Amino acid sequence: MSNVYSLDEKRILTKAGAQKAIHAIAQDSAKVILTDHAKKRMDQRDVSIDQVYRVLKSGTVNEPPIPEIRGGISAKICLKQRSDKGVCVVTVIYNDGALIIKTVI
Repeated sequence: MSNVYSLDEKRILTKAGAQKAIHAIAQDSAKVILTDHAKKRMDQRDVSIDQVYRVLKSGTVNEPPIPEIRGGISAKICLKQRSDKGVCVVTVIYNDGALIIKTVI
């Protein structure tokens, strides 16, 4: 089965590769899945879904991504906002092009 994103796990293991994959996947909101935990943190931290997508589409991955035990690659992407200290989103990137949002910081 072919996939539009056709992600290469070796490239995702680099900061630049993870950032590129997150930016690409975030263009299709059907591929982005928020966990209940992420939704709770968004509410607690007063972060909107628009802010999350802004981070996903134009943020920076500053730490090396980490393979997840249950599959996928975990990466934290951040974007500093002019009006505050910024928002970070912890994601799990899957080879099928799905992007799970684990938490929002």
